[in-house]
Amino acid sequence: MPPREELTFIQKCFIVQQLAQFSTPVQAARAFKEEIGFEIARNRVAYFDPIKKTGAALAGDLKVLFNETRKAFLADIDNIPIANKAVQLRALDRALALAEDRGQIPMVIALVEAAAKIAGTITNKHQHEVTGKDGGAIETADAARERIMARLNEIAARTAVFARLDQLRTRIAAPTTDAGAPTSPGAGCANTDHRPP
Repeated sequence: MPPREELTFIQKCFIVQQLAQFSTPVQAARAFKEEIGFEIARNRVAYFDPIKKTGAALAGDLKVLFNETRKAFLADIDNIPIANKAVQLRALDRALALAEDRGQIPMVIALVEAAAKIAGTITNKHQHEVTGKDGGAIETADAARERIMARLNEIAARTAVFARLDQLRTRIAAPTTDAGAPTSPGAGCANTDHRPP
């Protein structure tokens, strides 16, 4: 068939259904050649995908066919053999036998792990032993709160001591009168707000 000859409605439906089942344009063109018997260009196949910009002008009945085929394809997972656990495990078993025969130990380990995941006998969840500082117990929120409060009290006590020391330094540094009481600058002056005149 020449490249630009008009396709029949059945041929168009075949391409639309291939694309609706998530085949690429290359895969759809290959399937078209095998089923129908002649080649069709990959870029021409793209015109039958209404989701793509190139397929926006697709006829309404073919758009409906595309949407119905896609919906049925997504809903009917049982028609895809690899979606079945038994099929997956059988394929892994065959691959495991080949890997063992060839002595490919890393591949054997990977296949056994994959089979265990499919069968549900292992998960990716890891159990870790968690300890606190220096291997001790993990500090709880209450213990942390108590530790923080003790430290704050210690700091407050030091602050009170420092404040008392400052008071004593001030008292010692101030000049004293005969009675032993500290004098303030300007004592004995008529100016009571202690500012120089």
